[in-house]
Amino acid sequence: MTSLRARARALRERGTLERDLASFRRRYSSVLRPKPPPGRGTALLASLSYSTFQVKLEGMIAKALQMQGFDVVAAVPRDGALVRRYFGVFGVERFGTLEDYASANGDVDAAVLLGDIRSAEDIKRLLKERPKAKGLTVPGMPAGSPGMEVPSGRVNRYDVLLVTPDGNTSVFATHGNK
Repeated sequence: MTSLRARARALRERGTLERDLASFRRRYSSVLRPKPPPGRGTALLASLSYSTFQVKLEGMIAKALQMQGFDVVAAVPRDGALVRRYFGVFGVERFGTLEDYASANGDVDAAVLLGDIRSAEDIKRLLKERPKAKGLTVPGMPAGSPGMEVPSGRVNRYDVLLVTPDGNTSVFATHGNK
């Protein structure tokens, strides 16, 4: 009985996501779909979520990277067809899986971007310096960071972390006020 309830809940959630995607596409695809030609290389954006809020936020990050001249490749879960369709609204046309990235990442110029990496300057620095690392990450969703602006204009202090090949982190950049 519990299995049947869980399946029914999953189907309801899927229906909600499908309706939201259709509505989102109708409202915004004409604005979000066009993208400038890439010129700065390829950035891999890892999407680990099925949350509509998170996928839309990651789509906005992808759009910001496109506006900075990056060709965005989204690494999504293997069963992430709906996630791919959301990213399509933002003009992302290339996809892979995290498993694909882990096995061979030769055509990606930027390291994997985990979570809320919104600063094109940090990505440009990563590409220029090319440290031995898996990528960058920002824990949480810092108020005032790009995409999380607040009316007062205040930017909370937050660190962009460099993820080393062994999984440890170190501060790559710091932004905002103390």
